[in-house]
Amino acid sequence: MLSAELRTLYIVDDDENDRRQTIGCLTGAPFQTHIFESGQSFIDANTRLDNACVLLDVWMPAIDGLAVLEDILKRHQTCPVIMLSGKSTLPIAVEAMKRGAVDFLEKPVSQDSLLIAIDRAFDLKGTDAPDDLTREQLLNKVTKREGQVLELLVQGHPNKVVAYKLGIAENTVEVHRQRLMRRLEVRNFAELMRLAVKSGI
Repeated sequence: MLSAELRTLYIVDDDENDRRQTIGCLTGAPFQTHIFESGQSFIDANTRLDNACVLLDVWMPAIDGLAVLEDILKRHQTCPVIMLSGKSTLPIAVEAMKRGAVDFLEKPVSQDSLLIAIDRAFDLKGTDAPDDLTREQLLNKVTKREGQVLELLVQGHPNKVVAYKLGIAENTVEVHRQRLMRRLEVRNFAELMRLAVKSGI
């Protein structure tokens, strides 16, 4: 088994203050950390992605984070990528999940949230993601209304729009989201989106 000391963490972010904040959160963490100030510089470096995780900003000039994500997964399909955004929107988060990101965090991210996300990405706790389900299997695990909520969330609609489309209260949508995560045994919204997308919803 590879030791934690051999794990590599790449930070790709064009904002100097954000990079500094992220690095501060990682003080003392057992990673080899490499920093890139643009998506293009990261792509040009042709980095090794074995036993690595990438912290990738969404909004960057020239080549944005989603384009860099596609390049990473073309080169190494199982490399975990955590997307970061200072102006997050649900459609962008869902699109990142559809394209293969393992998590999506909104800046400024807390130290605990960041370390937990990286920990999950590297699977340090030995916890496995839920088995892939077919669309039918997934929908059989939830109520009809929860399935309707999930389908609209996967389309990138925020809670307010989901509520309007279904004729229910916005806080009721949030209740359904929480129940969906419990029923499907996922730990966060990013995992819920990834599971739904993989199932074909």
